[in-house]
Amino acid sequence: MLPPDLLRDQPTLHGRGVRLVPLGAENAADFIPSILDLDPEVRRLTGTHRIFTEEELRAFAASRPDHHDRADRLVYADDTCVGDCALIDFDPDNAEVNYRIALNDMGFTGRGHGTAATDAVLE
Repeated sequence: MLPPDLLRDQPTLHGRGVRLVPLGAENAADFIPSILDLDPEVRRLTGTHRIFTEEELRAFAASRPDHHDRADRLVYADDTCVGDCALIDFDPDNAEVNYRIALNDMGFTGRGHGTAATDAVLE
């Protein structure tokens, strides 16, 4: 069994050419434009059917620090937000968690960003 608030305080993680920063109100503007204009192929691959409003995305980002059962991070390559990843569905009783990652645009694929982000989370 793990503490239920294990994911409470999330540091910035660093990987090969990427930086994973906890999502919050202060960096919401970095991911909102890409979600509002989500690449159709990314939408298909992630199964994202819903169309979000800017207000919904700002509220979502602002609420992330209050959710201790998950860890949402933006993935940056240099100073560009190229995607996001999250540890979700944390089950402290069974010591398990699920992981999801998405890059904002197909133009960011094939460059190792997703692999480097995943490696950073696993370390």
